[in-house]
Amino acid sequence: MAKKSHGSLILAVLVVNFFAGAWFGYQSEQRGVGGMTPAASGMAQPAAAPEPELRERSRLILPGESLMQVLLGLDVPARIILEWRDAAKGLYDISQVRPGQEITVRYAPDGSVAEFALQVSRSKVLLITRNGEGYEAELREQVLPKKEIPRSKAAFARKFYQGTIDSNLYQAGIDAGMDPDLIMNLATIFSIQFHFASSMKKGDRFEALTEVMPSGDEKLLAAKLVVGGKAYNAYYYKDGSRPGYFDEKARAWEGFQLIRPVRYTRISSHYTRRRYNPVLGYVTPHLAVDYAARQGTPVKAAAAGVITFAGWRGGYGNYIELRHNSKYSTAYGHMSRLARGVRSGSRVRQGQVIGYVGATGRATGPHLDYRVFKNGGSVNPLRFKGERVKRVNALAQFNKTRLAMEIEIECFKQAVDIPNEKVILAANAGRGQ
Repeated sequence: MAKKSHGSLILAVLVVNFFAGAWFGYQSEQRGVGGMTPAASGMAQPAAAPEPELRERSRLILPGESLMQVLLGLDVPARIILEWRDAAKGLYDISQVRPGQEITVRYAPDGSVAEFALQVSRSKVLLITRNGEGYEAELREQVLPKKEIPRSKAAFARKFYQGTIDSNLYQAGIDAGMDPDLIMNLATIFSIQFHFASSMKKGDRFEALTEVMPSGDEKLLAAKLVVGGKAYNAYYYKDGSRPGYFDEKARAWEGFQLIRPVRYTRISSHYTRRRYNPVLGYVTPHLAVDYAARQGTPVKAAAAGVITFAGWRGGYGNYIELRHNSKYSTAYGHMSRLARGVRSGSRVRQGQVIGYVGATGRATGPHLDYRVFKNGGSVNPLRFKGERVKRVNALAQFNKTRLAMEIEIECFKQAVDIPNEKVILAANAGRGQ
């Protein structure tokens, strides 16, 4: 009996010791060495909080849009767009996006731009990520579903021209590959500021960014003239319902503008209050500019308006007076004949042929007698500057549009090495590679 009680006591002690040891080991594991918690001992740390997800904005490139315009609209700074273009060189030219391509911009929590993704094809994506102070690009395999795009617009191409004046703007434009009508449009935009025959000299330069319409015609989107070292800019912008051309300070160029009415070889007689008249044989005022040109050279309306007189007028020979608005009118004399359908009361558009150079009336040779009137008084055509109108209303949106055009121009200019400035640099922003 005594032996049985002794054995039971030993078993009870062993059981108590087992459970006590297990509890002590569990507590030691929880507290760590010396009874400290894992956080206090440094032996184990809680899992790090997950990094916040990047905010992103995605959209398709629509017909007629450029990547520059879209990215600026997504609040991507211009300098970063240029960095992305440089980072992607050799992989993909991001300035040559096509309608239907999808882009994604990802932003860090602080609002800065972190990543850019461009759908290059159904199976490839160009990814540009921040790498220290710059960006690096890579092409990744990624199959994406085909997405339909709106068909409300045609896909337009963009072209860029530049040249240096040797003899005159017209010839420099022709050398650059520009259509004559496009050159005239360029001159018309700036005609409020310049009389091109006397203002532009050898060594002056021009640039022009255009959009090719479905008809094949080209619309000027942006233009620059560098005259005497000073730059003059014009950007196409639709301010509400009013489209037009504006300078870099958002001042409209449109105002009242006159184009040169005839292609001429020289100015045979300037505007003056005292000029010896070779026909009359004495000094008289000559309140006109005489443009010497070949017999039959077309004479164009300097601005749109209504013809108030068309016919013979004494010493002026075949003569036309054209009223443009309540303030301005122009007159054209010594023409060999009037254009078909031109008569008093006819409405003509700017640049429309209204007659042909001749030597009718009191004239010693073929030339155009050209006069400009303001409020009924004579104005020197060579000094006429025209009038501008007010600035745009949506200034922030205009600046985004202007900056997008400037970036496109810069991309065109850096696309190839230019051995001769009198060349055309043309690229298509609406077609594939």
